[in-house]
Amino acid sequence: MKPFLRNSIAICLLLLSMDLPVMGQLYSRASGTGKSTGEIARILVTNTDSVPVVLAAQTVYIPSDGDHQGYVGRIPGGVLVDAGDQVSVSVTGYCIHPDRPPAPSGYELPPLAEWVPVGVAVSEPGRPPRLEKEVFLATAIPVDRYGDDDMDELKSSSVFRPWKETPDGPLPTWPGTVHPVGGTVNLDKSPEIVAPLVVAVVEAVEDAADEMIRNEEVSTPYSGYSSKERETLVQHTLWIYMSLLTGERYSRDDFSNNVYNQLGSTATLPKEEKENVETGIVEFWNAFEATGVKAKVLVKN
Repeated sequence: MKPFLRNSIAICLLLLSMDLPVMGQLYSRASGTGKSTGEIARILVTNTDSVPVVLAAQTVYIPSDGDHQGYVGRIPGGVLVDAGDQVSVSVTGYCIHPDRPPAPSGYELPPLAEWVPVGVAVSEPGRPPRLEKEVFLATAIPVDRYGDDDMDELKSSSVFRPWKETPDGPLPTWPGTVHPVGGTVNLDKSPEIVAPLVVAVVEAVEDAADEMIRNEEVSTPYSGYSSKERETLVQHTLWIYMSLLTGERYSRDDFSNNVYNQLGSTATLPKEEKENVETGIVEFWNAFEATGVKAKVLVKN
């Protein structure tokens, strides 16, 4: 969050200039889906007012409740909620805590007033420009998108702890650079400070994954299934970055254990099938690291 957003006078001026629609009799409650990737949340929206409303698109940082994952999510725009109607809105996104379980299906997430909108809401592809009467479900004041001055602000904040010594293996970088972060970041403290960085990383990894799949620069067991391959590349590359950023390592052994846990008992697997699983694990992990390097969020040490 930029310094001017912390200035009370500037905040008042910003609110006046944004001309945000009044929520009126619009009530919302968000719950988990049990998923880490894809549809990570659902928002039940009830309009008890006498006029219909249209929801605005938002990119949001959803803080962890301490027991479950936090997320970067996207609230879709253009959803009509008629007067007296109730709708369920799907939020898509990615988990940012590899060491925590997803919020179970139906589990209530932190209130939307605590979600951090990042950047100005924009229209989705194929949709007309945002309507003046569109309303924002995440009502907190948006923080600016990640910029050059965020690096210095983060490093001087209470969420940052400098490394005592450089860790082994790949290092997390400031997005778009080859400069290592140089410390760890507490994702649970001051979400408004860390949100721009995390969203910037997600978007950089998405762009890199799209380019690598399009140009056939990666080979994984999911090659040929672009949507599944993209989702896997983005989420696991993000987990690698976030684990390094927070000091909680997410290693190839962790990924391997997750794969075998999903397969169940492998004691009866023929030798050839076990070898294929191991080959697939290596291919995936190499692709994750390559995606991070391509995105300029990881650098080989």
